[in-house]
Amino acid sequence: MEQNNSNYKNICKNRINEATNKILEMFKTGNVPETIAILTHPKIKLPSNNWSLRNRLIMYLQGTQDARGFNMWKEAGRTIKAGSKALYILAPSIIKEESEEKEEKLKLIGFRPIPVFKAENTQGKPLNYENIPLPEFKFLEVAKSWGLRVEGIGFISSYYGAYSSSEKKILMASPEEEVFYHELSHASHDRAGLLNKRNIVQKEIVAEFCSAVLCYLVNKKTDRLGNSYKYLESYCGNKPVHAEVLNLISDIEKVLNLILEADRKLKEGKNDNKNIL
Repeated sequence: MEQNNSNYKNICKNRINEATNKILEMFKTGNVPETIAILTHPKIKLPSNNWSLRNRLIMYLQGTQDARGFNMWKEAGRTIKAGSKALYILAPSIIKEESEEKEEKLKLIGFRPIPVFKAENTQGKPLNYENIPLPEFKFLEVAKSWGLRVEGIGFISSYYGAYSSSEKKILMASPEEEVFYHELSHASHDRAGLLNKRNIVQKEIVAEFCSAVLCYLVNKKTDRLGNSYKYLESYCGNKPVHAEVLNLISDIEKVLNLILEADRKLKEGKNDNKNIL
């Protein structure tokens, strides 16, 4: 068994290196496929669609796409579960002032915290976006083995997917595998103990390049590298994409190895080493 495990690891390492080198060469030479539109789940109307970006980020980081105040949940036919804790968004505090010309003007004097509750902490009438089905993604069982819930959500024009470390959840506003691999890579980066040690640009470079490699490994070839290149380019700015990826190659290798090793353990005893990916 040890010999088989060693062979498996060597095969995985070789395939990771092969895919990484091929993708990097394409990025370096600019020989990248055109971008392809990413499919999304049906768009949904939520009160939070009208919130500021800061407040929406507060909500997303708590692992939910829908948060509302007590009265808004009551209007929706739902109640707050006992023991649930609110999260707080910021609302502007505005007063009216009278100018010298005796005209009323509005003045911002600060912000006040407003308690809202996540949809997951409510119960009652069904929500129109619940239980969106997802494809059987490759490596989905890896996510589950790490204690992560993968849920389909409606598209709200701001992101295709999200990973919440605190909630142990991957939210999918798209049925595309590249989106799932991106979020799974964030989770693996987190599991490796490196996610919180990297800035936002580094996190996104690692997750998106890992997603490209996983797509390549699973499909043997992929027509979606253009999507990854454009995404990485948006984070790399004026710096060459392949150079920025190479700066993070150690993180990338650790993230990919964790995913493939978890996949191996799940398959152990079920598949032989001829079809490992």
